[in-house]
Amino acid sequence: MRDERTTGTNAGSSSSTTWNNRTLQTETYDPDAIVSISSNQFTPISGDYLLIAWAVAGAATGINHRIRLYNVTSAASIEEGINSQSAAGVRATANLICKFTANGTDAYRIDHYTSTGLATTGLGIAVSDGSPEVYMEIRLIKVA
Repeated sequence: MRDERTTGTNAGSSSSTTWNNRTLQTETYDPDAIVSISSNQFTPISGDYLLIAWAVAGAATGINHRIRLYNVTSAASIEEGINSQSAAGVRATANLICKFTANGTDAYRIDHYTSTGLATTGLGIAVSDGSPEVYMEIRLIKVA
């Protein structure tokens, strides 16, 4: 699953010192139909999962950031990723790897905490090379 946009489109603004909801609208591969996407949230079928996620933040001096898996249905943070920091002109990726159990009805999302807010490019800056812009990617692997 991805936040994938047309070439030249930035990922949008971020707010400082808060969890920003990441956009999720593209399912790239799901041959076993284990997940559905709606309103920037995903709902996996019942089972145990390994989730691997990456997301970029805008480039400005000293942006500390991380991502988390959030259960929207039960309003609870499941797991937070490792700390990351972006500097002027350098976009460090926030990463998260976790295992969780889905009941088949709960919806989840990825949130992105940023210490500094940025208009238009806070959640990623376009490369504009003619290819789709990708700002977040999630690998969801059903393990049981």
